[in-house]
Amino acid sequence: MHSGIRADKWSLTLYLRRDRHFVNDSEKQRAAESRRTFLEDSFNWMHDQPFMSKLHELLGLDETEPSNVRWKVQRAIETGELVTIPDAAGSGLCGSRGGDMPKLRSMTLTPSQLFKGAPRLRNVGSYIRSEEPRLFANDCMAAWLAKPGEMLPDGRIATALKPFDESGGDSFFKSFGDGDSLLGDAQPFGYVPDDIGDEMQTAWLPSTGGPANTWLENPSGKEQWRYYDGNGDAAVDIDFGHDHGFGAPHSHNWENGKRDNGNPVSIF
Repeated sequence: MHSGIRADKWSLTLYLRRDRHFVNDSEKQRAAESRRTFLEDSFNWMHDQPFMSKLHELLGLDETEPSNVRWKVQRAIETGELVTIPDAAGSGLCGSRGGDMPKLRSMTLTPSQLFKGAPRLRNVGSYIRSEEPRLFANDCMAAWLAKPGEMLPDGRIATALKPFDESGGDSFFKSFGDGDSLLGDAQPFGYVPDDIGDEMQTAWLPSTGGPANTWLENPSGKEQWRYYDGNGDAAVDIDFGHDHGFGAPHSHNWENGKRDNGNPVSIF
């Protein structure tokens, strides 16, 4: 006959069903109630390694995977193969909730009893939160949509924008310099097509040292995903929003630290 496994925190002992016999219905009912309480707290005792090792040995399990062991122990308790026997009242066992433990007398204290002798506070006025200054950004949209003569949220009256003066210049622009506009001294420049090259496309994602077996999105705003292999090296890029001759989206494979010219791909 095997000895039981103590569970002091729950005030009970676990036995194999064949080693324990109930003498009456009352004892059987108390065992069922303790089993329900014990299972409700399964997270705590399942992660108590010494305790689980004892149950593993008691059940004679040949399983080594911790998650499988926890499942088999729980099933043994649920099916009754392991029975939980609560401590008898007045047994004096460690962790027992029986009648041996002295009960504290409950008492109620009034606020005056709790704070007797404490210094009194002066009368304190009501707290008024200081008003934070209102920023123009809070009312920017209202100011933009307001019509001349309407009141703005800050109390001012909306006025119309000043038109161009008779000389053909804008008085607002003139306040910034001698010319009639901010672009008075601007020089023409040649148009350059917005061609996203490989260096710009890949500059924000490292080719090595990335998270293993993980996709990352380019943080620069360029529409690109990169997949890193098990060593943290770039393995595949998927580019969106531009065409390298293979459609959008398209892919680039990495080999020995070099990215190829591109390949057609479908992500659906």
